[in-house]
Amino acid sequence: MIIAGLTASGAGGLSVDFAAHTARQVRAFPILTCSIALPPKGEVQKLVVPAQHLSAQMWASFAAAGQLDAIQTGLLGSAENLHATADFLREQSTQPGGTQNIVIDPVLFFKSGSAPKENEKTIRDLKTELLPLGRIITPNLSEAQLLAGREVTGQADLNELKELARQLGEETGRGVLVKGGMRLSGPEAADVYYEGGDLHVLSDPKIGDQPVNGTGCTLASLITVGLAQGQEPLDAVEQARAQVRAALACPRPTGLEFDTISLLP
Repeated sequence: MIIAGLTASGAGGLSVDFAAHTARQVRAFPILTCSIALPPKGEVQKLVVPAQHLSAQMWASFAAAGQLDAIQTGLLGSAENLHATADFLREQSTQPGGTQNIVIDPVLFFKSGSAPKENEKTIRDLKTELLPLGRIITPNLSEAQLLAGREVTGQADLNELKELARQLGEETGRGVLVKGGMRLSGPEAADVYYEGGDLHVLSDPKIGDQPVNGTGCTLASLITVGLAQGQEPLDAVEQARAQVRAALACPRPTGLEFDTISLLP
């Protein structure tokens, strides 16, 4: 199950999440939280699905699926949707057909650097209610800085990336993958995974010189697929990174305004 927002440009969210699951031949149940219009110029427009309807979607899909192997969350759109999602995740895990394989992608920042106007209470609720429900949490660098209470710069060195992963991992008690990627200083695109006191630096030479839309969502989706297929968390993270790198190394021009990762032929 994918609980996330839909971007009209196809540059992230449910569009690329669903494509990643399809590429791995996994059936996905998409749950819409909000619709985002992110024009090349102008302000972001957002239409949020009411929390009551979001809950109805999740439970209807749960009943239709019969058995969920994993769940992924992305942009939720509102504080009310955050609470509705947390309530669903807690309850479904106690039901027959429920799952503990939950990947929380705490989407707060878009590639453009813009972020929804989240208040301190929403951030606190995200940390206390939602993140502890995940088996793996996958913030990008800016999101990790915000969640850790640090200045949000969107830039860091490897040492800060390690500190962020360790801090968030210890605060939530969950596996945390901080996605540094192209935003990390130096020639390497690095992510750091922390779980249970173990810190893993996952680093490879950068591909190209600009961030590509959809990579973070795609990475979280492929990790979710890995967990659904029975992989251990670190194995799922490593395989997902390898697939994203393979897609970035063989770009398929779309002619669209946004350069978007594609795993599909």
